[in-house]
Amino acid sequence: MAGANEEVIFMIKAIIFDMDGVISLTETLQSTAESRVLAKIGINIDPETIVKNYSGYKAEEALKAVLRSYHMKADIQKLLKERWDIVYNELLPQGFSIVRGVKELIEALKSDNYVLAIASAAPLKFIKIVISKLRLAEKFSAITSGDDVKIGKPDPAIFILTAQKLNTKPQDCLVIEDAPAGVLAAKRAKMKCIAITTTHTPEELKGADKIIDSFEELDIGGIQNL
Repeated sequence: MAGANEEVIFMIKAIIFDMDGVISLTETLQSTAESRVLAKIGINIDPETIVKNYSGYKAEEALKAVLRSYHMKADIQKLLKERWDIVYNELLPQGFSIVRGVKELIEALKSDNYVLAIASAAPLKFIKIVISKLRLAEKFSAITSGDDVKIGKPDPAIFILTAQKLNTKPQDCLVIEDAPAGVLAAKRAKMKCIAITTTHTPEELKGADKIIDSFEELDIGGIQNL
């Protein structure tokens, strides 16, 4: 038993992946659809700006934030339906890419007996389609989606819930993120965080414990030393 002044050492046991921008290059599918539905009500905001300002947010929260910034009101549920109809019926069938090096990382982590999970603001339906197409579904012990939490990132609830699903302490989890909101959520959950610069700059991700430009830079042996 540790003494009163003895430091408690935690070991990383679980790796929690965001999906869009970390596993799959699917941020633009959602932001393109969002840009299109907003244009119909007179809000012209390009997909790149949506990614920059709202990636990591639940779709509903992102739409509400955009409407607030433009001082406009609209039927959120109608916008959401139109948004996802475009994603599922038009954009997803066109295909998407996997983030370079992530499949190799996932396989290496599994070989080292880490428990893996996904915590993404996207709906469960979208997550399952993406990881199924990438043939990664069997790699993850748990999936937490935006459907599972009332408030999305940067609130830590999605990561705390994922740790509970894995029966793992938050301090024993490492999050891999690509968005400032996700990095902040991970740190609020008392988890270590690695950020990859697929969608944001190092300056925007500076709250992470480690920032990488590619998974090829990541030394798996160094995960415990974060």
